[in-house]
Amino acid sequence: MLKHFKTCTFIGHKKIEATDELFEKTFTLFEKLITKDNVSRFLIGSGSHFNDFCSDILLKLKQKYPFIRRVYVRLEYYNEDDNSFVCNRYDESYFPKCAIGAGQKSYVVRNYHMIDESDICVFYYDENYRPISFSPPKRGVNNCRRSGTTLAYNYAVKKKKNIYNLKE
Repeated sequence: MLKHFKTCTFIGHKKIEATDELFEKTFTLFEKLITKDNVSRFLIGSGSHFNDFCSDILLKLKQKYPFIRRVYVRLEYYNEDDNSFVCNRYDESYFPKCAIGAGQKSYVVRNYHMIDESDICVFYYDENYRPISFSPPKRGVNNCRRSGTTLAYNYAVKKKKNIYNLKE
């Protein structure tokens, strides 16, 4: 009987504290997902320390589990100069059509796409995290915006995805 191989994505805040404990927790979770939950495809975004952190762990796990696929889901088209970076760090890469013309919120659209394509979502989500807003406050308006991770986490909950939050 053929196994159903699953897809996992991970999304987290721009800045995280990459401790040894978090490394062990993440490494152990990813290895469990590969060996027990049949995850073979990992969708990887960009723009956060958490993505880089998880991507580095997957590079280590790829040595032991060469069948896993690290898929870079880009925000925009890249030129040939970017090709060596992508080829050395990922097994494949694509730009989701749904993000075309999304403008400043293209990362939100891309993250929603990654969640939709995944069976399992791994987050580094802190409900108390508030991103810094660089725009001047408007009179009578709360200037605290929600982070992309908060939007993605809430979307994954709404979609009833299997979620692991490494911040907990």
